Parts: sequence; structure tokens; C-alpha cells
Amino acid sequence: MFKILVADDEYLERKALSIILGEKSGIDNIEIVGEAADGKEVVELAREKKPDIIFMDVKMPGMNGLKAIKLIKENSSNTRFVILTAYDEFEYVQEALSLGIEEYLLKPVKPQKVRELVSRLVNKIQSSKKDEKIRKQMREKLDMVMPYIKMSFVFDLVFLNIDTIEEIRSRTEFFDIEELPSAVMIADIDQFASSTVNEDELKRQLHKKEVFSVIKNFEKKYNSLMVVPMTSDKIIILYFGEKMYKNEKIKKWLKKVAAEISQEVKNKTEFTITIGIGSYYDDPRLVDRSYHEALGAIRNSLLVGEGSAVHWEDIKNRDFHEIAYPYDIESRLVEKFKSRKVNHFTELVDTLFNSWQVDESFNSILVKSRMMELLGVLSRSAVEAGASFKDISPLNYKFTQELFKINNQEQMKNWLNTVLVKLSEKIDDFGADFKEKIIYNGVKYVQSNYTEDITLSEAAEAASLSTHYFSRIFKKEMGCTFKSYLTKLRIEEAKRRLDNKNVNIAIIAKEIGYNDPSYFSKVFKKYEGVSPSEYRD
Repeated sequence: MFKILVADDEYLERKALSIILGEKSGIDNIEIVGEAADGKEVVELAREKKPDIIFMDVKMPGMNGLKAIKLIKENSSNTRFVILTAYDEFEYVQEALSLGIEEYLLKPVKPQKVRELVSRLVNKIQSSKKDEKIRKQMREKLDMVMPYIKMSFVFDLVFLNIDTIEEIRSRTEFFDIEELPSAVMIADIDQFASSTVNEDELKRQLHKKEVFSVIKNFEKKYNSLMVVPMTSDKIIILYFGEKMYKNEKIKKWLKKVAAEISQEVKNKTEFTITIGIGSYYDDPRLVDRSYHEALGAIRNSLLVGEGSAVHWEDIKNRDFHEIAYPYDIESRLVEKFKSRKVNHFTELVDTLFNSWQVDESFNSILVKSRMMELLGVLSRSAVEAGASFKDISPLNYKFTQELFKINNQEQMKNWLNTVLVKLSEKIDDFGADFKEKIIYNGVKYVQSNYTEDITLSEAAEAASLSTHYFSRIFKKEMGCTFKSYLTKLRIEEAKRRLDNKNVNIAIIAKEIGYNDPSYFSKVFKKYEGVSPSEYRD
């Protein structure tokens, strides 16, 4: 039974609604559970009766209807409201809309309209309750598979299978986490293979589960962490939050937590773990870099010993000043890479290695860490230049596996050259239909908003592309630049409006996106050969 409450200071209005929604209304499962003559009374009745629908007069003595709605919504977010108002009270309707009220009726109410509205609301409530029941059932089922969902999310995040911040935010909110992912720690069980070589696989997996359970408990202690098992003997600890944690710099805090986790594993199991910590990144789409840095930190842990917590920033330059990262060469490499100038790759790779003064006695672990860092930069650059995340991800995984097996300088150079060539092949690797679809989204945005002060980056965002790539493909597919297309739309609209000689030209200029009438006249004359006033005449 759906409960209805009627609030109006006019007795006859209340009775009219009660009669309209009475037994002869033709609507099943509805019941008038109360009437109120003022705002205070309806708030008290709503708290007591918990109605599904409230008909609310906006003008009542004491507390008006809008204030009553605000108070009721604080305790009952599912109650639907129908505003009752007169023709001369439309400003109340506007305020009600700001409160999220979708329905209103003008007095005097018409029986047929009231019944149609109530039937519609009842259907909405039924649908909403059914959806909520389904969501609850799904949540119960999801609880059983949540560990696998978390694994999928983290895997997609660190291997670039997620396209946008919006998707990351949506998937993060699914886990009831408010912050975005920003740093990665990786726990590696020390000497696990050698220490369990004589045990069967079941016993080995039980050992892993024992270590994982100890680390997993830190999710309860720190709700900014997500712990998931990945491959081999490694466990990922993902941090969600900003670069300060309770007034403490995140690098310092993560090192402290990592040391705490490491000590707890040592105390409660027969194993020790080494934890690699990646850098913090504001942009969650760069968390893959933090992941590779955490891996690099683990591989560099030989500098500090097993059972330790190692932050990438603490070891990346240690005892290796001669290969300080050459960002200038990286910038040139990325520029040629985005432009797909393959013939420049080999020369730039040689320059890169020469800048590090790498010879056959080089520290391969530290150079590999640099290469992983560069792989992340190149992957991101490929996507910005037009490649698909889903094409880049498997290549990243393949390249990372290959890198760990390399043991000499020449192999590493060949590896980097292969990375550059293979990733560059993925740029512009879109079919005609796909290009048409993504450009259509950008064009549609321009056509809908050309009278506003819109920018190229806004149109690119509507097409889910980087600004650089959208600009390039827009010109290729549309035959003109974004600015030219926008100007043409505005000029055509101006010509249409100039037919109405009663409208001032300055007003027309402003209405189509030009705040400066003289600049509008200049642009118009450039395109049409005459000024707006001459065109009108």
C-alpha cells in the first residue's frame, strides 16, 4: 500500500484531493494516511506516517511548504513530493526545482491530472523499490566475488586498461572509496621459491594465503589501502588519497606503514617480505608508473637487504649519479615518437645510453628501472597521440616480461627500439568507422554549444580524446580546423539572425559567442566579403 499525505492550509483543497484519491480513484494500493494544515504539522506527520507521496502547498502559515520539504528530506530521502501552487506563485516552483522536486500542480487541481500524476509516481516508486531489491541481491552475490573484482580493477589500472578519470572514479566509488588511487606498494615474499622447494603446491598456496591474510588486515586499520594478490609471490597494496595523510607527507607515511606491515608478517608467519613503494601521482591514470617504480624498488632492494621497505625515490639515484635521468633526451624521443618518425629512434636510443655512460659493466638493475619508467612515459604518450589503452596494455605486459630477462647493453638497446616501433604502430591504428564515431561526438558538442565560449579541449573531452589527437583527426576528417568549423557555424547562424532587422547587430554578435561586436564584424567580413550591416541591407 502506497501512503499519501496531503498538506494545504485550505480545508476545501485538502478535501478535494482526498476525494479525488479516494476509493473511486481507480488507482490500486493507495491510501490517504493524513492531512496537515501547516508546515510544522506536515513535518511531524511525515516523521510518524512515513508517506511515499506528499502533496505540499508551497504557501502555508508558519513554516512554508519548501522549508517543510527540506526538513522532511533530511529524514526521508525516498519520499516523493508534488508541489501545489497558484499561477502567481511560480517563483516557488523554481525554488522547488532546485530541491530536486520534479512534479507540481496548479490550483485548482484537476481530478484527471492528479490521478495520472499519482499513477506515474506509484510506477516510479515500484520500479525504484524493485531496482533496490535487485541491487541488494547483487551486492550479496558481489561480496562473494569482491576479491576478484578488486584484482580486475587493480590489474586494469596498472596495465592501462582504463581510459578515463571518470571510469576510474566510477569503479573506485563502487568499492565505497571516496579518494582516487595515487600510489602503489608491492609486497614480495623473500626467497619463497627456494624455502618451499620441498613442499607440495597445496602447502605452498597455504603459506601464501597466510602472508596475504596478515597484509589484508591492514585494509581494516587503514581504509585508504586496498590489498590484492597479483602474480607469482607478490601482493599489491594500492593507496587511495592525497599527498598528505593526516598532516604527514605521503612518502613518509607509506614507508612507516610498509615497515609496520613487514614487521607484522615477520611476527605472525615464518616468512619475511620486501615491500617496494612507488611515487605518489596526482593523476590516477599515472598509477601504472607507481606500480613499475615499486617493482623497480624491489629489484633494487639488494642495496638494502631483504625484509625491508624500499621507496623508489630513495634508491633510484643511489650510487648511480653518472646516469642521472636525461629528461631533455626523453623529450626529444617522445616528440619523434608521437610524430612516428621511426628513422630517428635508433640515433636517439644511442644518445640516451651514451648520456648514461653505460658500458658492459653497467648496473643492469638500475638501468632496467629507468627503462620501466620510460616505458610508462612512452605508453602514456602513445595514448595521448591516439592509440587505444586496450591495445597498449598487453604490449606493456609483454615488454616488462622481456625486460627482466635482458642481461647486456645491446639487448637493452634493441628492446627499447622495439618498444618505440611497436607502440608507434598503435598510434592512428583506428578504423574509419571508429574515427567517424569519435569525431561525431566532438562535432555534436560543437554544434550544440557553438554560441558559448567553447574551446578545443572541451570538444576533445566530449570525444574522449586528447586535445592533440582530436585536433589532428578533426582536421583530417572534417577538412578544416576546429576554429574554422566553429567560426563557420557562428557566421551561418549570424546570417540567419540578420534577416530580422529589429535585432541590434551587437546583440546578435553576443548571442552567437562574440562579446566584441567589432571583432564579430571583422570576422564576418572576412568570410562573407561584406560587413554585417551591408549584408542585412
